[in-house]
Amino acid sequence: MRPMFSSHKVRNVSCGNCHSLLSTHNGNVFSWGIGSHGQLGHGDMETLKQPQLIDALGGVCIKRVGAGGWHSAALADTDDLYVWGWNQSGQTGFQAPVGICTNSTEALKMENSTKDSNAIGVVLNPTLLELEMCADSNSFVSIIDVSCGVRHTAAVTSCGTLITWGWARYGQICHSCCKPDTDIPTDSVHCEAHLPQTVMWFKTHGLYVTGVVCGPWNTFVTTSDYG
Repeated sequence: MRPMFSSHKVRNVSCGNCHSLLSTHNGNVFSWGIGSHGQLGHGDMETLKQPQLIDALGGVCIKRVGAGGWHSAALADTDDLYVWGWNQSGQTGFQAPVGICTNSTEALKMENSTKDSNAIGVVLNPTLLELEMCADSNSFVSIIDVSCGVRHTAAVTSCGTLITWGWARYGQICHSCCKPDTDIPTDSVHCEAHLPQTVMWFKTHGLYVTGVVCGPWNTFVTTSDYG
């Protein structure tokens, strides 16, 4: 097998269901595999058998990548978070949009539009995701780690909190609103799309989140005590 990255020093690799992402030490991101849901970030839904540079992230130095089932995330050295791909369950962090959006402006418009619970949304190009403010901070959060599951995403902030979003069928995002109600069918409680929200459990238990890894339908974190 001919080495593809002999001239690039690999920084981070992530493999999703049907696609892979790789970041280099100079901040470039390459993707390859099946692109049927826009998860490769090249503005289309084509499949690639060879790694291809994601031009849409040009000028942004990426330090970490995350490949989910059919969506992707990239964390910049500036701690900005970029997302793209399938959004049926809100796994890109935007409210499940109708149709396909090709740029950040369209994604933001769709986020503010009326949600169609039966729609399948696709974000074709890497789009900046501005997350909520920390509960104990007066400024927008700074992201230090990110990971993608099949249909959910989790991020760690610089103030030690965990933010999760996407599908919640198996409790993988740990939102308090996902607790089952005996009067509501289980699928209606867990299968809807959930927007980014802080997981308060760790803070209430005095734990500072330092890292996160998403499995297909679950989430693992590393923590330390506050102080």
